[in-house]
Amino acid sequence: CATVWDTYDDILDACQTAWRFLLNDPDRIRSTGARKWACVTP
Repeated sequence: CATVWDTYDDILDACQTAWRFLLNDPDRIRSTGARKWACVTP
């Protein structure tokens, strides 16, 4: 299901909400970054 926003400000609000959610859940980012498929090797 796709989300459609009515205004630019609605898009900004959604982005800010998502960013705050991630900032408040650092373990989520750590767990994603620790997966083999997420690691970049030279």
